[in-house]
Amino acid sequence: MAITLEDTLAAISLLQNTEKCARISGTAEYRRWPKNDIAGPPNRVDTVHFSIDNELGSWSQRDTKSAQTRRYSSGAGQELVDDDGQLIPPKPPSGFDHWPLLIKMMTPSRFPIWGRPGDKWRMKGAESTEHGYLLHLNRDTSPAEAELYIDTTFSLPIRWTDTHQVRPDLGAKQEVEIVALHIPPEWKRLTGMDMSEEGQDMAG
Repeated sequence: MAITLEDTLAAISLLQNTEKCARISGTAEYRRWPKNDIAGPPNRVDTVHFSIDNELGSWSQRDTKSAQTRRYSSGAGQELVDDDGQLIPPKPPSGFDHWPLLIKMMTPSRFPIWGRPGDKWRMKGAESTEHGYLLHLNRDTSPAEAELYIDTTFSLPIRWTDTHQVRPDLGAKQEVEIVALHIPPEWKRLTGMDMSEEGQDMAG
């Protein structure tokens, strides 16, 4: 499929509506590729469980390997806690200057993709796919490229992939993708989803 203005506007509209979904939770995978083989399978996959409350402006992301949770609330800011809820002091330099990639994807107003001053990415346009839109992005300062997949079934962004090809045998590639998703009934009604299904809404 080709990039069109109609698809681009539709994709941006869905993206801007993301934060109107009151609560989103589920499971996602962070994937990284070896620098000398970004065309092959990822060599590292980290699984996280996440929860976002757009009404309270809070979120959490728990890494299943480390059993550590990054969380944010307007009152406390970002915190790192263990499975017992005990605070873990962040290692300097602070890793809390930025939100996790997954959380930024699900709160697009915080995602540096709009071409604003200080944003890293600029939108090239979007193309339609069988179940959504694929938004293409690039950077002014490097040959890096990115793709953001927005699923029209859930009216939510589901996958982000960015690639920086330095030369044919060297590059960098990372990806985050939601593989299981829970959304409230109100969002299903608003977006016209099938209300007959219960429980987990999506599984990879």
